[in-house]
Amino acid sequence: MSHHHSKLIPSKDGFVIDPDCDGRPECPMPKLNKIIWSILVAGVILAATDMLFYSTIGKNYMSSITKDMPDVLYMSIGYLVAAIMFCLIYTNYARISRIPFDPKESENIYRLRKGLKYGLSIGVLVFIPTAAFNYAVIDGLNVGNQFIDAIVHVIQFGIVGIATAFIQMPSKK
Repeated sequence: MSHHHSKLIPSKDGFVIDPDCDGRPECPMPKLNKIIWSILVAGVILAATDMLFYSTIGKNYMSSITKDMPDVLYMSIGYLVAAIMFCLIYTNYARISRIPFDPKESENIYRLRKGLKYGLSIGVLVFIPTAAFNYAVIDGLNVGNQFIDAIVHVIQFGIVGIATAFIQMPSKK
């Protein structure tokens, strides 16, 4: 499908379509270096926020079921897969604009909302059901702790969504 430069297209409520898309209903694919950069940043954010959480607040309520020393290899594989999939899904689907952009709003606030909405959606999709499933099948888990953990990860994915939206934004010509 070819993309032509066009004027901003008004939506039904008078707002224009995503400023990252040059008025088209679908944004152009980000450059490979931006995709790779977003994956690296996502992986770092996931690892850093987990380390911070599990060495402070999470340590208190997860200590009965966590290892003294986590397996770094498997954690790294998990972060890598999560970062790659999160960013590739954003690259392929979140750039299809369905959120009207209010021209009175700054593009950065718009991008922040778009990334946050994407990240929170993926976080809820993954972590709320996982908490419920884990509690349902694993002995010794506390339902409250599972859902605190899930909420922390939903927020974590919201942060990764914001970072991804800003890193993958198109370069201004």
